[in-house]
Amino acid sequence: RGAVNDGRLLKESLEALGWDVQTLENPTRAVARKRLLDFIRMSEECRDAVLFAYFGHGIEPWGTQQNFLVMHDTEIPDQGLSSSAFQKVLEDGCINLFKYMPTLNISREEAGYPPTISILDCCRNHLEARVRSLLQSEGLGNIPT
Repeated sequence: RGAVNDGRLLKESLEALGWDVQTLENPTRAVARKRLLDFIRMSEECRDAVLFAYFGHGIEPWGTQQNFLVMHDTEIPDQGLSSSAFQKVLEDGCINLFKYMPTLNISREEAGYPPTISILDCCRNHLEARVRSLLQSEGLGNIPT
């Protein structure tokens, strides 16, 4: 698939440049959350540049500028949900970068390390029509620093 292949290509390219690379393909929410927390802990001690990359589905509902990464086991809600109920489903079923990236960036800044490089290659055009109808934005918002 495209996202997995893109991730593998980035991994090969970075390894050819001497980077240590950890990858995760098609994770569940639980595994993705754990590995993201592990990445944050590891990056707090890494004095070199660190890079976070995500290839897959991502959404920013209702212009909130909150980026939700859709995991392999994320359940798609029914169209009949209210916006607050849909927001709750997203919080429970996706990875909200706004809960993780500030922690990562602040800890690196406080330690005097280079900032995190973030790559988000998120598509929305293959999400089910009933999910697209709940979204009002045309892409992801800026990642908080």
